[in-house]
Amino acid sequence: MKVALEIFFIKLVGEEVSYQKTITDISSTSLDPTIAINEAISKTFLGGNVPIQDHYIVHSTSWRFDEGTVILTYIVYSEKFQFPHKDTNVLPLSNLRIEPVRFQHGNTVIGEVNVISHAIRHLGFLVGHDSEGKYVQATSPETIEKLKKIYPVLAGRI
Repeated sequence: MKVALEIFFIKLVGEEVSYQKTITDISSTSLDPTIAINEAISKTFLGGNVPIQDHYIVHSTSWRFDEGTVILTYIVYSEKFQFPHKDTNVLPLSNLRIEPVRFQHGNTVIGEVNVISHAIRHLGFLVGHDSEGKYVQATSPETIEKLKKIYPVLAGRI
């Protein structure tokens, strides 16, 4: 069975979510997904733009089976990310939504907006319930307030 990591590098900028997506096939390795994600962070942000570990949040948001592949979805959030313009996707916070899951030929069809919406909701939950202060260094007070407002609104299932 094939296994892939779908990694969304995310940053809130104003009233938008800026993100890049990468997919890494880990089927032929026994690589721990956490190690693969750290390698993807280094590969994606080569040239000194790699934030130190205290400045990013890594979180597994979901998994799905799609066309014979188990896809493990992770978000990596950092306000230190500097995305190149050509590879960056932008989604207004007002467009975040949860839509019903569609099925096509036995596969789950989940749109990227759903994945990003679900990921931002997860992030909001994490920072909203951060009694240990684990996420304070990776998020600004403004971001924490935005995320606390977002996650109850996006409650639902992807």
